[in-house]
Amino acid sequence: MKKVDLHIHTSPSNYERDFNFSLEKLKEYIDKTKLDIIAITNHNHFDKQQFELISANVNCSVYPGVEVDLESSHILVIFPKEKIEELDIACNTLSVKINSENDSITFDEFKAIFPDYSSYILIPHIKKDPAMKVTTLEKFKGIIKTGEVKSAKKFEVAKKDSTALVPVYFSDIRIEEDMDSFPTKYTYIDIDSDEYGILKNALFDKTKVFLSSNKSNEEFAFLLDGTLASTKLNVIMGKRSSGKTYNLKQIYKSKDISDNIKFVKQFSLTGQSEEEKFKELIEKEQENVINDYLKPLRKFVDEILDINNSSDKELENYLNSLKEYATNQYLQDAYSKAKLFNEVEFSFLDNLDTKKVINAVTTLLDSKHNEKVIYKYLSKESLKLLLKELIANRKKEYLEYKLKKETDNIVKVIKRKLNSKSSMVGISDVNFCNAFKNKVLKDNFKNIVNSLKLESTIYNLDVYRFKLSIKKRPFKNGQELKSKLKTAISIAPIYNSYYDEPYEFVHRLYEVGITKSEIYKALINFEINIVNEKGNNLSGGERAEYNLLREIKESEQYDILLLDEPEASFDNPFIKDYIIDIIKEISQKTTVFITTHNNSLGILMKPNKLIYTSNEDTFKVYTGEFGSKNLTTINGDSIISYDTIMEVMEAGENAYNERSQIYESFKN
Repeated sequence: MKKVDLHIHTSPSNYERDFNFSLEKLKEYIDKTKLDIIAITNHNHFDKQQFELISANVNCSVYPGVEVDLESSHILVIFPKEKIEELDIACNTLSVKINSENDSITFDEFKAIFPDYSSYILIPHIKKDPAMKVTTLEKFKGIIKTGEVKSAKKFEVAKKDSTALVPVYFSDIRIEEDMDSFPTKYTYIDIDSDEYGILKNALFDKTKVFLSSNKSNEEFAFLLDGTLASTKLNVIMGKRSSGKTYNLKQIYKSKDISDNIKFVKQFSLTGQSEEEKFKELIEKEQENVINDYLKPLRKFVDEILDINNSSDKELENYLNSLKEYATNQYLQDAYSKAKLFNEVEFSFLDNLDTKKVINAVTTLLDSKHNEKVIYKYLSKESLKLLLKELIANRKKEYLEYKLKKETDNIVKVIKRKLNSKSSMVGISDVNFCNAFKNKVLKDNFKNIVNSLKLESTIYNLDVYRFKLSIKKRPFKNGQELKSKLKTAISIAPIYNSYYDEPYEFVHRLYEVGITKSEIYKALINFEINIVNEKGNNLSGGERAEYNLLREIKESEQYDILLLDEPEASFDNPFIKDYIIDIIKEISQKTTVFITTHNNSLGILMKPNKLIYTSNEDTFKVYTGEFGSKNLTTINGDSIISYDTIMEVMEAGENAYNERSQIYESFKN
């Protein structure tokens, strides 16, 4: 069995955050985690000199590689040691093509840079951002068998999925001088040799990859010494100052920027933080819903703000000049009688879609990946004939456009000269199309804003025993609007146009200094309401309960949930009736660590793994399955589970028996 991390960064690309590589830190990382095989995979470049320095000074096998930005995703390309020169040459080309974090190469470019790619170890991101798209994977035609995931839970899920690639879990660590912690992210591979061919073949086989040395698919190391936790539900127990919270912090601290860990700290939901947290949660909920709801309106408001009154002015000038021209017909002279004196321009636009259709047909003809499907329904000759005719049509369209444009220029010059010599005033130009378009936009905007003002509920969410709803309604007065916009600007004079003329309203807001990014929020107000299962507003204690339940519900989108003694200020009926079942349900999707002194949480939850921390001159961590007779450390030290649980959860067997007798006396 070999412990492997094939995703390690030792130098930044020219477009990445700079960091100073430390060989000593790399050696410390390898020694503490007892790694057998690593790969150096920097972004889109390879430092041969640095690689040789690392290989000569670390106590494990080191393979050369690179992490490539391929079609907006990432893929590890790991070479045999004897082909280091080929990697160096390939990366010289690669580093020229990729100069920013937004750049990536195409599959064809990848093949040109790495012509023997099928003979290398290829590991794309699959359950990790930026994940490789299925369309890109298909281009490799089955060569890729392995994919990198970003959490132990995703490894477990992928390994059980018969359609998924073989999962691997690596650190993606940047080895730098000032790092003070290391991740516990690596994969055990069931091989006895570190030979490249053996490693590559093993990465094709799901039965060869594990998160732990005991070959369990539902356990992973959460401490540097290799102490195992469950990918599901873990309860951490121990006396005061024994290291429970410390271990939670170590898990959280070991994360990197790509990790998705939610840490609910002790007392963060109750006591003095209760009202503050409740307000924070509902504001966040409301902001997310409102932003999604108003997203289409925001674009419309931007379009409305881009409309100025020039088209109205043009139309007004046109009508005035038309009346004046008709009234003064008796003053006509030779210049004003000329046909071109009031000639209307073509105003012709080159906006037909022929160019787009030509590009689409060209794409069909150029496609290699889909040519079999395309030519199954469309013959190549027909597409060529179509393209030829489209190009001919495009030439005619463009010629017409250029002729009309040049004619307009000539007409403008002649009109200007005729007007300068005539005593008559010509009829002003007006773009009727734009004037009508702007009128339609204004009318539609007014109708939409007025319909939005109708009061209705737009969002409902069940948070277990609580119900959250968000209602939209109009602003009641200028002060309410001012408060919403969080501005010191006087809004009252503008508010009156809110109901009558939405177009004028948004323009006046913009004129007094309200930014475009805020104006759309001034069109509609929202109210959020949270009630309990009886429909009543929440008491102080219920707000604390809501805080906890909402944080737990939100954790579904995270890879790991850390809960530090969540039982503070909550009674046992609430814990038993709600928290236990909810956390067990969450643990099927998210890895959960919970520290607790509460016997209901600790025992009735029946966790997958019990973790006991003690401070015996040094911190020790004992673990075991729920129901195991003994809990043991990674070094083999053992304690009796019953005695430990009884002491921590029940204050000892004597106290437990005494309480039992008291309860019995009440019963009798």
